[in-house]
Amino acid sequence: MSQADAHVPGLGGLATYRIQMDAPSPGYTLELDRVDDGFNERSVYVTCHRPYQDFPQASTPVTQILATSATTDLGLIVYARLADALEVPDADAKYSLAARVPKSTSTSPPTR
Repeated sequence: MSQADAHVPGLGGLATYRIQMDAPSPGYTLELDRVDDGFNERSVYVTCHRPYQDFPQASTPVTQILATSATTDLGLIVYARLADALEVPDADAKYSLAARVPKSTSTSPPTR
């Protein structure tokens, strides 16, 4: 994952986080697995699926954006894992830390 940032209002008028991934080629997809609440932060778990190997892909970088339900009133931790195109990862499949956004003390969304 390349970054997490805030975007326009979502739930109840609060801004929500979105996850952005810069993929090396088309065909990669992001899947939101779950959002957990914690103390002063929310944890978002995502699976990045590789493209189908049966179809050739251009070597053109592509940006994927995944909207989440995690509101920006708390910080954000993003955990990610990689899977094949049609793979359904095991429940024990490990996630890795992909991004962290600390809780902001300002009321405006973070800038890039």
